[in-house]
Amino acid sequence: MVSARPQPENWLAVAGTGPMELVLTLVDTPISTGARVGETSLPGITRMECDV
Repeated sequence: MVSARPQPENWLAVAGTGPMELVLTLVDTPISTGARVGETSLPGITRMECDV
C-alpha cells in the first residue's frame, strides 16, 4: 500500500503533491527477456481511496 499516512506492515510512505508514478523493475527473471510473459503472475495495482 502507498499512503501519506503509512501504517504497519507492507506500506510505502510518500510525501509531496502532484502525480505519483510506481515503477516495477524485474531483473534476471524470465519476464525481463519477454519469454513466458503469459505464464507469469504479476502484482496488481488497485486504487482503494484517494485523499485528494
